[in-house]
Amino acid sequence: MLALMIVVYVLSYGFGATSEDKISSLYASNSVKDYPYDLTFEAKSKVLLNGGNGVIFGQGYTNSTEWAIPALKTNGTFSVGEGKFQVDAAKSFTWYDRQAGNGAPQSWAWFQLHFPGTAIKASIWAYDLAAPAVPTENRFATIRFGEEAHLVLPYTLIASTTNVWKSDHTNVTYPLSWTLNFENGDKLEDNSVRGDQEIYGGREQIGNSVYAGFIEAKGKFLGQHAGFGVVEMIQLR
Repeated sequence: MLALMIVVYVLSYGFGATSEDKISSLYASNSVKDYPYDLTFEAKSKVLLNGGNGVIFGQGYTNSTEWAIPALKTNGTFSVGEGKFQVDAAKSFTWYDRQAGNGAPQSWAWFQLHFPGTAIKASIWAYDLAAPAVPTENRFATIRFGEEAHLVLPYTLIASTTNVWKSDHTNVTYPLSWTLNFENGDKLEDNSVRGDQEIYGGREQIGNSVYAGFIEAKGKFLGQHAGFGVVEMIQLR
């Protein structure tokens, strides 16, 4: 007797491109109960190349690159529970980036910053490499001024040792505020709006769990005094 088994997979998530260049027009959808969304994205800015050339991780990670489209026009709907919401495309912007390479440092933090009323977008990296890599500490901000130009600024990072949050899942203690002192004399204070913003993956290896949360920035940065964005970090202290 010949048995025929047909297995049907129902996909709850979709992400892809609708343009020939695979970048300019994208879509994302999700049919998970209580949190479905159906969104489209249209590029409205030039690409931001981290470090000015897209290379982010140095010695030992020379093939690791990252670029971003820091402003995509977003349209579509999303739901939270019983509520369904329409994205205001005229006021929308979405940050999209791609990272590829042979690996990543085991200690890093990344800040994505926006400054209301301007076209300034900042991608700010801090990562540590194990010796004998030189330099072992890397701190640089890549800024795009709308359609004009890139600027790369070195800086120093001071993470708070008192304003912290400890994860019950990973036992990692994350700083919730940071001082960024830039080479041009500018200074920002970045603060997480709440403690528990960890994405927990359930496994122990580096990269499976990450702190990814909304932050506010205050201080002085290229003529601006307030901004907002996202922090992502793994074990950076």
